[in-house]
Amino acid sequence: MEKHLAVIDRAKELRPDIVFYPNNRASLPEHKIFGTRAKYIGAPMLVTNRTGKSWVHDCKGGCAIYSKSGNLLATANREGREEILFYDLAFSTNR
Repeated sequence: MEKHLAVIDRAKELRPDIVFYPNNRASLPEHKIFGTRAKYIGAPMLVTNRTGKSWVHDCKGGCAIYSKSGNLLATANREGREEILFYDLAFSTNR
């Protein structure tokens, strides 16, 4: 298991129903990384990355949705195009 960032540990402590994770970098890391984080937190995770020029990077965009068990449910491009990803995510708020 990867060493988790403090923010990931904090998210797990909060026991969220769902996690929105903005990734403001040149590109998204491998899908496995966020799948592992979603499973560790125990909640579905919506990940998005900016598209276009930032102050430093030419950002490639991309977004993904992971189940609470870490499975990749849906993904959009990672080649720099703007897209909207729709997914009918069913989840329980019963803890």
